[in-house]
Amino acid sequence: MMYNHSLKGKKFLDFLCKCAKTKLGQLNSDCFLKDIPNDFFLEKYSVSRKKISSAIISLSSFISIVVFFSTIFFDVFATLLISIVVFLGAILYILRQVRKDYLTERMLVEQFSDFISNEMLLVFSSTKSIRLTIEYLSNGSYPVISKMASLMLKELNLGKQPEDLLNQFAYKQPSESLREFVIEIFIPLLRGQLYPKSSIKFESQWRLHTKFDSYLSQLEGKLSLFLGITTIIPITISMLLVILGFLNMFLVIFLPLIFFVLDLIAIEIFNSGKTTLLGGN
Repeated sequence: MMYNHSLKGKKFLDFLCKCAKTKLGQLNSDCFLKDIPNDFFLEKYSVSRKKISSAIISLSSFISIVVFFSTIFFDVFATLLISIVVFLGAILYILRQVRKDYLTERMLVEQFSDFISNEMLLVFSSTKSIRLTIEYLSNGSYPVISKMASLMLKELNLGKQPEDLLNQFAYKQPSESLREFVIEIFIPLLRGQLYPKSSIKFESQWRLHTKFDSYLSQLEGKLSLFLGITTIIPITISMLLVILGFLNMFLVIFLPLIFFVLDLIAIEIFNSGKTTLLGGN
């Protein structure tokens, strides 16, 4: 299976896409998911990123309104705060589901990037034919890449220039490693500006090592921030309220919701940058 996403998450995303194709997706808002290419939504869901963002706002607003009118008989101020928290929590939850689906696909493609790069070098070095190289990819059963290669082969048969097709392929496909390989190594090789040799492999390994070091440094900072938001801040707030004697029934109900939203925000911060590291635009 190409997408290793839970059945529950898949059903929810299908529901979100159906909503995006209705009036719920007509708010003309593109404030979310800008780190995910619009082509991903068009190819997988047949709906634009802007409509998905609009549907997220509409659904979150609807849930918030339902909560507001369901609890308004308790206390208007408390109900308003709870509705705001529910609205933010719903947005963060939906964003997490969409981003999880995207990252699952990107991680899967990234796993094959080195193998695909080596195969492209081998086939082109042996045949000197860009057509045979693309045809080999289309028959390789690679996630996402083989389908894109099939479309590229059709356009090549219609007379489009191989270099233009490779450039489009490099920027549309999800793997950052494969993108750099096509642009910096394969296209120069196609032009005759580069010749396959051991230094190419060394350069790729060095680039991978550099990116891994960068990822580790980002991970350390994000772990510290994640720990602070999910643990230190809630414990500090709770202890201060107990010491100062400000605890009441309203705070007992409201604080868990606040901490839940903080957890969602921490998860979004922790996940931010993954799309770039794993091949996003």
